[in-house]
Amino acid sequence: MYEKDILITDADHRRLRSLVDWMRASGRGSHVGALATRIRRAVIVSPQEIPRNVVTLNSRVYLKDLDSRKRLEYTLSDPFDITTFGDRLSVAGPAGIALLGKRVGQIVRWALGPRERRFRIEQVAYQPEAAGDFHL
Repeated sequence: MYEKDILITDADHRRLRSLVDWMRASGRGSHVGALATRIRRAVIVSPQEIPRNVVTLNSRVYLKDLDSRKRLEYTLSDPFDITTFGDRLSVAGPAGIALLGKRVGQIVRWALGPRERRFRIEQVAYQPEAAGDFHL
């Protein structure tokens, strides 16, 4: 069964498959199974076909925490581009996996501490494909 609401570009799909293979081979990444399932269930499209409101790798998004009502800004990144402090979410972590391929208006959930949190995707402020940055 495919999650028709999950879209991934073929370029991101190739990158993510390589990442999953590397994570499995190196024994790193406790969420590798969830990421592999997410990309396996996604609908794959060309970078030119991806709608502007879909979260892709290197997209900058605004989220609204539905519990605290705070607005948060993050960039969905490759785990190798993550720093300890900052505004990047790893695509290999629970938050990144939840966001990958989702659209503006959708609600995503992931565990944050001891409980599950809910966030609405408010805006995709930057998407590489929409900006013509196909090299990212």
